[in-house]
Amino acid sequence: MDADNSTVTADPATLQAGNASTVTIDLRDGSNNPVSGLAETDFTIGLTGSATAGAVSEPTSDGTYSFAVNNTVAESVTVSVAANGVTLTDSPSITFTAADAASLEIQSGNNQTETVSEALADPFVVQISDEFGNPVAGETVDFAIDQVPTGASGQSVSQASILTDAAGQASTLLTVGDTPGTYTVDASSGALTPVTFTAEAQIGGASQMTVTTQPSETTAGEDITPAPAVTVTDDVGNGVQGINVTVSERGGYTFDGGTLTVSTDGSGNASFTDLMIETANTYQLVFNADAAGVPNAGSVEFDVIAAAGNASNTTADVPNGAAGEPTDITITVLDSFNNQVIGTGSNLSASVTNGPNSGATFTSITDNLDGSYSTSYTPETIGTDDITITLNTIEISGSPYSSDVTTSDVSASNSTVTANPTTLQAGTNSEVTVEVRDGSDNPITGLVSSDFNISVSNSGTAGTITETATGGTYTFDVANTVAEEVTVTVTATGTTLDNTPVINFTAADPDLMVITTQPETSVAGQLIEGPPAVRIDDEFDNPVPGISVTVTEQGGASFTTGSTTTVNTNAFGFATFDNLSIETVDQYNLVFAATSVTNQTSNAFTVDPAGVSASASSATATSPHTADGSDASTVTVTLTDGFGNEISGLVDGDFTVDVGVNATAGTVSETVTEGTYEFTVTNTTVETVTVVITADGVTLDDQPTIDFQAGAASEMSITQQPIVNHSRRSDCSWRRRLR
Repeated sequence: MDADNSTVTADPATLQAGNASTVTIDLRDGSNNPVSGLAETDFTIGLTGSATAGAVSEPTSDGTYSFAVNNTVAESVTVSVAANGVTLTDSPSITFTAADAASLEIQSGNNQTETVSEALADPFVVQISDEFGNPVAGETVDFAIDQVPTGASGQSVSQASILTDAAGQASTLLTVGDTPGTYTVDASSGALTPVTFTAEAQIGGASQMTVTTQPSETTAGEDITPAPAVTVTDDVGNGVQGINVTVSERGGYTFDGGTLTVSTDGSGNASFTDLMIETANTYQLVFNADAAGVPNAGSVEFDVIAAAGNASNTTADVPNGAAGEPTDITITVLDSFNNQVIGTGSNLSASVTNGPNSGATFTSITDNLDGSYSTSYTPETIGTDDITITLNTIEISGSPYSSDVTTSDVSASNSTVTANPTTLQAGTNSEVTVEVRDGSDNPITGLVSSDFNISVSNSGTAGTITETATGGTYTFDVANTVAEEVTVTVTATGTTLDNTPVINFTAADPDLMVITTQPETSVAGQLIEGPPAVRIDDEFDNPVPGISVTVTEQGGASFTTGSTTTVNTNAFGFATFDNLSIETVDQYNLVFAATSVTNQTSNAFTVDPAGVSASASSATATSPHTADGSDASTVTVTLTDGFGNEISGLVDGDFTVDVGVNATAGTVSETVTEGTYEFTVTNTTVETVTVVITADGVTLDDQPTIDFQAGAASEMSITQQPIVNHSRRSDCSWRRRLR
């Protein structure tokens, strides 16, 4: 028997548990001849795992033997065979897979408890097995949430459909909803009996607090309405019971009554029904929950308003009065808690119930919106008045009040302030008269300088005020060296009088003239640049307006007709000569003259010629000339402006000379005579040439002509040769013509 020549095979090599695979043994000797006739006892069969082997038999006596291998366990089995003590080389492997799925069971994760809206700690795990208990892989398992508490939301499974793994297991993770209670999840797979997982969701710990009832405007001393309330919840809004909540006022105010700590009920609510504040103001409540991690909650701001006014807490300020002047009275209304009360003016009353001014009329009571109220009356008679003040017909604390009426003070409107003169030159004085009167128009005498405060605007100064022989009449002087208006304001014994006279100080007589703008280089016939200007001041350096200033030229030169040579100084003392011109080119000095001041002579300035005048300038040319290219015509050009001033200094580039297409013009140059220029013109063509001259951009009216003539005959040339013609007639004719 040969181990290598013999073979061992299994068919099928892969099959479900519970079925049999047939193993075939082909025994050969060393020459590869079949070995037959062996009995079952001649074989030793080895199997790994849980498999079992059947009896070995030789069906056909040809050296081929077989036996069955059975297994109920899903596993790989290795087969080894020994015949007559010889272990064969082949050792086939048989894979037993799980049989068909037969059961679906809960493996783990059932009956867990978790906080609402949280995922369970462990997944729900199911196991699918065949009839032998082998795990079945690749089976689809569906997970579906079945039952949830009423109103729950947010619940979910991580996997709704999944294949079993190699261990036959499939799992999903449940996140419970936001409502406490029982959640169930069904697991199913095809026709297998489904299973159901159960989980319990519990309310989470307190984590949030909200103000569910906000306080609103409340009267001092009454319970805050509506009763403020808060709700303490877990992360998903479930009310948490049994949490102690304490209320305080954000600004630190201590409540004047009420229960400050309340425990939440089964819905997580805590209501504060008897809080009381007695001081009127704006407040905000702060709620603190005795639970870690729950932030404080604040209410909206709300007002506690004053209660009704209390006569015994109400007082008044009644000053002494002056005859003819209002006596202003202030009433402060407080409630029982000493809060200032507004809006109760109609419940107040004031009257003079005794004294010289009994029955006097009071003004309407004004609510100052800060707990105070104002009214007044005007006593006419000196003496002591008793003033009774009531709130809701009950006399207030301190009523009746006394007011001593005396004479009145200085009257700003009855007193007068006048100045004389009101217009004068700088350096002189105006006398100011002050008549001091009281409210009844009586003169107030006996005042001294220290009883007055005199203000003069700008640069004006006031002298000492003294009383005249007329009682109540006072005078002082106002001086100024600046030409300007000043306003005089007088305050007598603290009262500023209504009259504020205005005194106009004008400039003094002219004292000095200065040239403020010198004349500059100008063009003949055009306005003198600058323009030249002078200013006239008085002895205090004030500009003097309205002074006539005349200008002349130092050398006696005349100005262009129409020039303005006399100008009055303006409000600022300036005389500007902006309509002044000279037509003749030269150097000049202007002389300015005015009454009472020294003449002033300007710096020297130059008047340059104006632009080239086409009509005033001239041009001549010598003629005739021979058209031989060398007999040149001399063109003479004299340039002047419109006023006859010679224009010199131009160069060839300042000229444009047009002599037609044939003639040639030479370079233009200035002669020794200023303003006179010359150039030559030559030509080789017999023709008359018109010379057009443009100087400094101006084309002259004069356009001289030059007659270029032919010279004496010196040669002859044939300009047209005869042409050969082969016609006889023509030939004869041509010959005759030649003869």
